[in-house]
Amino acid sequence: MFDSDPDKIGTEWRGLTIQSPDHLESMVADADIHLVILAVPAEAAQEMAGRAVKAGVKGILNFAPIRLNVSPRVPVEDVNLVMELEALSFAITQSEPDA
Repeated sequence: MFDSDPDKIGTEWRGLTIQSPDHLESMVADADIHLVILAVPAEAAQEMAGRAVKAGVKGILNFAPIRLNVSPRVPVEDVNLVMELEALSFAITQSEPDA
């Protein structure tokens, strides 16, 4: 887990120590990481995805609100939270009994 917030770096979250993004490449290589979950602001997403792919990541689950441009050999699954919330909201309204 990586975060650029200096107040978070070095702290633990659910048993994982939050690392600086400066360690991304070495951690991917050392831990033989194949998949990443990218949950960063749009302006940081492309850079972080590129760095992860160069480090050897083989797939990305992308929560950032942009389309990533990476090697065609690296599958990217985009998650659109707005669409997911809309679908969930619709499902809830459909399951409510008529008044």
